[in-house]
Parts: sequence; structure tokens; C-alpha cells
Amino acid sequence: MSLTVNAVPNAPATPTATVTQQPTCTTPTGTIMITAPTGGSIQYSVGGAYQTSATFANLSPYTYQVTAQNTATGCTSKPLSLTVNSVPNAPMISEVILTQPTCAVPTGTAQINATSNLPLQYSKNGTVWQSSNSFSGLTPAAYTFQVRTTADTTCVTTSASQTINVVPVPSATINYAGSPYTNSGIASVTLTGIMGGIFSSTPGLLLNASTGEVNLAGSIPDNYIVTYTIAASGVCPAFETTDTLQILTKTTLIFVNIANTNPVQNGASWLTAYANLQSGLSAAAALTDSNIQVWVAQGNYKPGTSRSDVFEIPSNVHVYGGFAGTETDLSERNWKTHPVILSGEIGGPQLNDNSNHVVVFRGTDSLTRLDGFRIEKGFAEFVGITQDTDLNDPAVLASGGGILAINKSKGLITNCIITDNRAVGGGGMMLRDSSHMRITQSIIFGNEATFGGAVYVLGGSRPYFENVLMVINKGLGGGLYVNGSQPLLVNTTIASNKDDGKNAGGIYNANSVTTVKNSILWGNSPLQSTLGSNITYSTVEGGYTGVGNSNQNPQFVNPNANGLAPMGTLGDYHLLPCSPAINGGDNSVAPNVDLEGNLRPYPVGLGIVDRGVYESQSSGSSGPANLTVTENITSGTVLKAADKIVATNQVSGATVVYQATKSVTLNPGFSATAGAGNSFQAFIGGCNTAAVTGSQAQK
Repeated sequence: MSLTVNAVPNAPATPTATVTQQPTCTTPTGTIMITAPTGGSIQYSVGGAYQTSATFANLSPYTYQVTAQNTATGCTSKPLSLTVNSVPNAPMISEVILTQPTCAVPTGTAQINATSNLPLQYSKNGTVWQSSNSFSGLTPAAYTFQVRTTADTTCVTTSASQTINVVPVPSATINYAGSPYTNSGIASVTLTGIMGGIFSSTPGLLLNASTGEVNLAGSIPDNYIVTYTIAASGVCPAFETTDTLQILTKTTLIFVNIANTNPVQNGASWLTAYANLQSGLSAAAALTDSNIQVWVAQGNYKPGTSRSDVFEIPSNVHVYGGFAGTETDLSERNWKTHPVILSGEIGGPQLNDNSNHVVVFRGTDSLTRLDGFRIEKGFAEFVGITQDTDLNDPAVLASGGGILAINKSKGLITNCIITDNRAVGGGGMMLRDSSHMRITQSIIFGNEATFGGAVYVLGGSRPYFENVLMVINKGLGGGLYVNGSQPLLVNTTIASNKDDGKNAGGIYNANSVTTVKNSILWGNSPLQSTLGSNITYSTVEGGYTGVGNSNQNPQFVNPNANGLAPMGTLGDYHLLPCSPAINGGDNSVAPNVDLEGNLRPYPVGLGIVDRGVYESQSSGSSGPANLTVTENITSGTVLKAADKIVATNQVSGATVVYQATKSVTLNPGFSATAGAGNSFQAFIGGCNTAAVTGSQAQK
């Protein structure tokens, strides 16, 4: 038998193969494809099991040994070494730097900073790519920026969303947090928002236009509006914002207390108060501060030992009386319970050694103030000096026993009682030489003079009297003697004054015009007023031509008897509940309060103001038994009073009160239009009823 041992079979050739796909950022595996040898019995391996397919996919990064095997012979080729690369690294974005739009450049820019060991490309939309990492001309929107390598464009890193803002509308706020300030030092502003604007203000403020800093010492004390303006720029409009700023006058206080025995007296506190009022006034006059106040504690103060000594009130100084000597705030004083008396009684009980004048105003300005004093016992050469000679001298001795105002003085006298003074001209007060003083909330009683028992007004003066009670004074013009001047009196009561010559116990006018409103002239020895007075809405005994006047008895509570002036005891000039002077005034000229501080009118808001110095807390009552009102009332302040009132009229643009003791009937056709400047009120009740009830109709 013949047997043959075959030759050793040939092994397959070393494979021909390539890595057809290396890993990428999106496909992190590779692929090897073998192209030879081929044949039905050939299988392939890359280091593991053999397979018939010549393609090996999803290969992780690694160096593979590629072999071919002939399954028929079991022979294996020599290996081919192929490497599947590592997955490439994506770029790293470290920061995105944005430049936002401005008024001048309304688009933004972006700079993308990224790191990689390969060249990079950048995109703002994932479609268009560029080699520069900067983007300009970006309109307001949200952007996500991409970075990729040029070697593998699938390796893309995306930024977080980045916003290019719209062009900001200019805005800012300013705040003067220290307001109100006193007029010393510097005030700074807090600015929040856009800087570089300009500061401006209403006049009077010394303001740095660039910084907003205010020189308080150089500014006029007042309320101001400061405006911060940002000018229009590019696409942005102009912008303004404001803040208010108040500068108060720094108050310098000087204290006076006659009871102080401390050897140290400099006026700086109650503890070191001046005991002498003259020292306090002199200290105030020497200062240049803009707000000086002299606080005077209760007691009896005399101007000196010589008849020529006076209390001269310094210009631009406020002198307040009525302190106990412990107060720290002006509102704590009470000039009625802690009276301060300025007395001319410097000698014995006889009059002719008293001070010629107790208080003098000499060329003072309108900010000067005397408040809360009793001024008494001045004696301006009551006999022996003729008026015509001495009143031409600014230092006149015969005029102004209580108060003398000369040389175009201005200022305020308020909350004062002026009594028991004597003079040839102006027992209580002389105002001359174009002195335009304001006298309010005061009582002038029991004074005597040849001319002007209470007040003499001379030489082009235009004083203003409000809520001033002038009673039981004696002289030609017992209440007021006016010579070549134009005083104005509002809600003033002139009563129970006496003129022995029986010319005019109330007001005497010589080449003058005296205007009187909402006032009462009653019980003075005739005449109540000579010609030359312009009197309206007032009660004048015997009557006086003028709008709204009447001659009905005002019914004072307990007035002084007529013909006995001057008297030292003050009567009661409040109005009885049935007084026809109640609701008889003109609201348009009335002050807000009466002599005692009660609000006007009563009832508040709807009532009609009373005449005279006191506002009654009664509704009052007078008139016919029956009154039918048909005429429309479209202006003014109107009182309709009767026992029974029937109304069919229309009320608009007026202040109207219907007051009846029995009934008010508003028939169809009556209407009261609501709105500014219009009010209507109806009262039922009166002096003959035990109680007053009220009702209001308005539609």
C-alpha cells in the first residue's frame, strides 16, 4: 500500500488592513478593515476570536494585532500591527468676555477664550465658523458660542447662554440724606446710576454742577429742588431725576432769666442766662447769625434807671417771652402762665419818672419779632410836650408810651398785652416813619394819649392788625388815630374806648384811609369812626356805609362800661351765643384762628367766620320769622337766618349757611353742587332752644 505524507501547507499571507475610522468626539471607537488575504476558508482576528467578516467595528483605542487564518489548514499568518487612536479632547472654554451696548455704540461684542493643543474655530450660531475668537456688532439677544478643533470638527464645546442687553435707558437717583440741613458746612449727594451728568437747582442754592456738593453756608435757607440731568447721547434720550433739599437757618439761642444768680452769665444756657434783658438784647445785636432767638424767662424786667433807657429790639432777632427757665424747645413755653413783664416803672409810683418808651423798634427788618410779653407803664411825656414839635424827631419823647416804631421799621408783634401806658401820641403804641409792622394776637387796653389812646399811626405807615383787641383806651381816636397812613385791620375789636372831646372814640382819620374787615366797633364814645375808613363785613354802632356791615349790638359777654376808659380791669369781649356778629364775616380775608387760637370759621370747614377777635363756638341766630330763599347763590359767603326757612334755590361756587330756630325746608328745585369752593350747611336750632341740632344737605 502506498501512503503519501503531504508537504507542509503554506500559511496565509500577512493581512493587508487599515484603520478606516479613527475615534472622534461623537464616535469614540474605531474601525479596522482587512482587504487581503481573502478566500472561502480565510477568517480574521484582531487579537480575539476569528470571524469571517473582514471588518472590525466599535474598537476601543488600542494597538491591535491583525492576523488571518486558513480554516482548512489551521495555518495562521504573521500579524499586522494597527493602532486605533485615543478619543480626541474637545476644546475647553475658559471665559466669555462681553462688552454691552451703550448709548454711543448700540451693539455688543464677545470674546471667547478657549484652550486646546489644536487650532480652533469659533461660531456664534453653529453654522458660520471663523478663526477669530472675537465677535462684534452683536444685536441684543441671547447667544451660545461654539468652539471646535480644525482637525476634528465634531469636537465642539458650547458656552453657557450669554446675553447681549438692550441699550440701557439712562437712569439714576440722587439723595441728599442729611436734609434738612442748617446753613453751615457742606452737604454731599449720594448718586446711584449713570455718572457724568449735571446738577442744577432752584435759585438760592450754591451748588457744584459737577459733583452735586452744596455749600450750605453760602446758600439762602429755603426749600430747594435739585435736578440731575444726563444729556441725550447716541440713541439714548436725555434723562432727569430730582431730590428735595431743605436748608434751615441755624438757630442761635440767647437765654435771659432775671432770677439767675450764677456769677457766670453768658447767655449760652439757662444755667448761665443773663439776668439783665439788656445784656441779652445787646448780645443778640452783636451777632451776625441769620436766626437769632432770645428766650426770656418769667419776671418783671425794666430797661434801666434813666427815663431814656429802652428795650430796643435788634433787627432780624426773635425775642420770645413766657419761659419757666427749663425749656429746651420753643413749643414748651407758655407766655400766659409764665408772664414776662416789660415795665417802664423805673422810679416811684408817680408817672413822670417812668421810662419814656418801654420798647423801641428802630429800622428793623421784616424778620424781627416780639412775642409773648406784657408791656406796661411807659410814660412818653404825657403833659408838657406838644405833638407837632416833638413827633418830627425820630427820638421823640412824646409818643409811643408802650412801643415806639420808627425809621421804616418792619417786623411782628404778637401774643402781647400792652396796657397802662401814657403818651401825647400813641399811649399803647406809636408807628411812624413808614413803619409797616404786623400786630397780631394781642390786646391793647387801658392806655391813654392825647392822640391815639391805643395806637397812633403816622407818616405813611401801613401796619397790619389781626385779632387785636383795643378796648378801654382814652384819647382822640381812643382805639386808633391815623395820620397820613393806611392801616389794615382784620377781625379786630375796638370797643369801650373814650374820647373826652367826643370826636371819635373808635378810629380817627386825618388824611388817611383805614381799611377794616370782619371787625367790631362798638361802645366807643361817638364817633365809632370818622370818614376815611373803608369798612366791610363789620359791626359798627350807629351804622357805617360798606358791604356786609350792620349796626346790631354784638352782645359781648361782659364788656367794660362805656365812658370809663382808661380802666385797669379788662372786660370780656367774647360773643354771646345769640350775637348777630356770629357768622357775619367774610371767609376770604379771615385768619385761620382767633385771638385765643380757636380755628376759624366755626363749624370748621363749613361755617362762616365771626366778626371781631373771638370765634364763637355757637352757631348764632337772628332773622325774621319766615324766610323763603329763591335766588341762586353763586359766590361769596352767605348766611340766611330765620325761624323758618324754605329754599328752592341753587347753590354753586359759594359758602352758604341756612340757620333756623325751628325748621329748614329744602323743596324740589333746591340743589347744592359739590366741588372746590362750594359748601352748604343747614342748622336747626338757635338761641331760643335748649339744644341745637344740625343737618347737612348736599348733592
